[in-house]
Amino acid sequence: MEKEGYKLFNELTANALHSAMKENRHVKEMSPITDSLSSASRLRYEMLQTIEKMDEVLCRFEKNFLQQNNHVIWSADYEDVIESLQDIIHQHHIQSYTALDSIDSRLMKELGVGFTFQKHKLNPSSNGDLLLIEVDRMVAETGSLLLLNKDANYIQKLNSKSINVCFVSIDRLLNGLKGVALMVDTLRDISPTPSQSMAHRYMLFGGSPNCETYLFIVDNERSALLKNKQLRAIFACLDCDRCQQACPIDQLIGSEPYDNVFTGPRARVMLPHLELMHGYNHIPYVCTMCGACEEACPMQLPLRQMMIAIKRDLAAQKKVDAPIADALGRYRKYVMDRSKMNRPTWLRQQLINHMVSPQLKENRLLPSLAPDTFNSLMKKK
Repeated sequence: MEKEGYKLFNELTANALHSAMKENRHVKEMSPITDSLSSASRLRYEMLQTIEKMDEVLCRFEKNFLQQNNHVIWSADYEDVIESLQDIIHQHHIQSYTALDSIDSRLMKELGVGFTFQKHKLNPSSNGDLLLIEVDRMVAETGSLLLLNKDANYIQKLNSKSINVCFVSIDRLLNGLKGVALMVDTLRDISPTPSQSMAHRYMLFGGSPNCETYLFIVDNERSALLKNKQLRAIFACLDCDRCQQACPIDQLIGSEPYDNVFTGPRARVMLPHLELMHGYNHIPYVCTMCGACEEACPMQLPLRQMMIAIKRDLAAQKKVDAPIADALGRYRKYVMDRSKMNRPTWLRQQLINHMVSPQLKENRLLPSLAPDTFNSLMKKK
């Protein structure tokens, strides 16, 4: 009876998702916006609406997910994850593991999963006692897990193990199958792969009667970002890395200086909050405000406004690193002095060059100032 219920769940989900995909394609065809951002725009709206009522949607997801022989482990931070993971290892006498996704994937690395397994001397194996999965999104309507870029072999492995351990952060949430359809369409528009059929690009997993599935839902300071209405839109990010590829600073410095699983413009918004405003306070000031990341973002996230907001947060809490605070103070004093700003261009350029440290000038060219001052422009009028 249990297997019949699982089969029925799969059939209902597949039929409902097929209808949602069909409806989405119809809306796209009827829309006057025919470019690749039409699905992305609707997906962004859907995701931001979900974020606004996240508590309610998470509760609905948990209720539906628990009906499928599953377990949910709410984890405040990585220490909670490690403690609960150790309990699962001891309870089920785990000796080896299989990572369907890389154990060095972003979330698993953030949570220290690999370190925990090394500590308990668990060996990686193609046929381990425990299966590790990083989830792309939770779907509240069906109580299922969205797994992107997966094939039929993946679901077969999920059903073949007695213990599945899945990881997802609280922001990875979709309200319903409409959101799934929009996400799949958006990702297809961003990275079209004609050689692959849609059936091989995503799947929904709601648990299995053949195994026990443990889902870790992790906060790890993300709630601090959720409280800030200007910054919470970052959770509509699709991790496509287009912003990082477009950023001139990241092309120059690479990812090593971040020393973190998060890199690029997204990291400058998230890290000061995720790291409790400590150790990454300088990251937002790496930005030149050129707007290249915004232009490249398929979700049209207001990254520049977010960068301004987080700088204000840091300044208000007096958590700006001393050299940056000193430079900003001198620059503010200068630009607020109208008599100085009305000096000849060559003199203003010289004074601003004097404010910037020699180390900074070694790596990049300073922008040129406008040839005309405010006063000279007024006189011309």
